[in-house]
Amino acid sequence: MSHDWKRKKTTFRIRRNSILGIGVFSGIALVVTIVILNKGENVTTQLSQSSAKAVRVIDGDTIDIDSNRFRLFGIDAPEKGQPCSRNNVPYDCGSASKEHMKFIISGAIIECGERGKDRWGRYIGICTADGEDISRLMVRHG
Repeated sequence: MSHDWKRKKTTFRIRRNSILGIGVFSGIALVVTIVILNKGENVTTQLSQSSAKAVRVIDGDTIDIDSNRFRLFGIDAPEKGQPCSRNNVPYDCGSASKEHMKFIISGAIIECGERGKDRWGRYIGICTADGEDISRLMVRHG
């Protein structure tokens, strides 16, 4: 029984080229997405946490500033009631995420730069607490 080595090499090249093509396409799609997101208005809202009704935490990735609802850009926090466990002990990680968000913004000056709106009409925002990216802080602290 003889092998057709030439054919196997050709098949390998096609697969390698397909993978390369998918990688190039994915990279282009990522760059286009970043460019589109960066074209949104960059409106900054600045309010102090000192006025209790000015900033309100909705959940671990959403806050209200006055009448504007901001969904934090780049993260997806657990929803209220979502079960998690640590050391085999169950807990509501959505509530824990919300409480941590409250801790982060407590007493801080909150600024949000608008990056567009999501399908529910919320602003997508990069928000900071005393100059530190809230999304980054939420991820860093788990």
